[in-house]
Amino acid sequence: MTGSTFNGTARAEHRADVPVFVASCVFTKPARDFAARHDLCLIDVNLLGFWNSGTPLTSFLDLDIGRSGTNRRLHPDHD
Repeated sequence: MTGSTFNGTARAEHRADVPVFVASCVFTKPARDFAARHDLCLIDVNLLGFWNSGTPLTSFLDLDIGRSGTNRRLHPDHD
């Protein structure tokens, strides 16, 4: 599925308040740029472990998706 297909159906067809695209890869810069323009939340392989360990999904909404891989950080007050 492409980002544009996901974006085109997530809100309109599936009534998502916050579309979350989860993948077991690292998103490319064009994909992150697209997601930033359309307010999509991306969770890639570098963030799956946090989510799997109990990080609330809402914590990912504030991340700067323009950054990639190991450069991403959760808020300092996050456990």
